[in-house]
Amino acid sequence: MKASTLILAVALVSGTLYAKEKTMMIDKNLVKESLKMTTVHNGVVSQKNVYVMKVSTKSAAAKNAVEYFLPNGNKFNSKSEIMVKFKKGEKVDIDAIEQKYQLKLIRKMTSGDYLFKNIGGNTLDTINTFLKDEASKVERISPDMILNMKPL
Repeated sequence: MKASTLILAVALVSGTLYAKEKTMMIDKNLVKESLKMTTVHNGVVSQKNVYVMKVSTKSAAAKNAVEYFLPNGNKFNSKSEIMVKFKKGEKVDIDAIEQKYQLKLIRKMTSGDYLFKNIGGNTLDTINTFLKDEASKVERISPDMILNMKPL
């Protein structure tokens, strides 16, 4: 009984690690442009590749939005909402952030993240500008991803 539990636990952990590191195969012929997105996770600033595809979905076309794809298959668009978690102990003036970056606070989530609606600019540009100015205050920032159904 214990051996089967151990095997199941190892399978779950390795499957989770594989899924976390897995990247989507992107057809380079469909990539219109490759950009960089600055991101912060656990206080570490890094750059991620973001791809603009030549063919966009109907939902993005209806919104007049540009669709961005991350290497892991997640996607967001130029009008996506932005989630920000500030470092503990940081005093943050939400009104000043809303005005400076053309954002509107939707709600503060129970996780401590702030969910902002992007009112004015492009989500990718807003995140990059936000981190250029406020990186020392941010623990985590990301666009609100569009839900993807991925096969197992």
